[in-house]
Amino acid sequence: MIAFLVRTTGLALFAVAIVALIADGIRSIAANDLVFTSLEDSWTALDSASFAAARSFLQARIGADSWTGLVAPIIGWPAFAVIGVPAILLMLLGARRRPGGRRR
Repeated sequence: MIAFLVRTTGLALFAVAIVALIADGIRSIAANDLVFTSLEDSWTALDSASFAAARSFLQARIGADSWTGLVAPIIGWPAFAVIGVPAILLMLLGARRRPGGRRR
């Protein structure tokens, strides 16, 4: 049951990453240049209040220096990569195993 939830969560995140990649592709074609939207830009465009709340929460919990040094650079990366890598890891983690112990 846990493996199913992990796999399903990974698949849902992977779908979000694909949508972000397609949106960047459409913007790149329109701009005639490579355009990557950062996770921060995507999050603030969707709901800036939740981004501000998450930022203040994390700064209070882990400190402002940790936010600047660790979290801010990661959310500055393209959204499809930041969402897609954990999605793939979750899908691999929740993959079914063959009777011989190998993953299917």
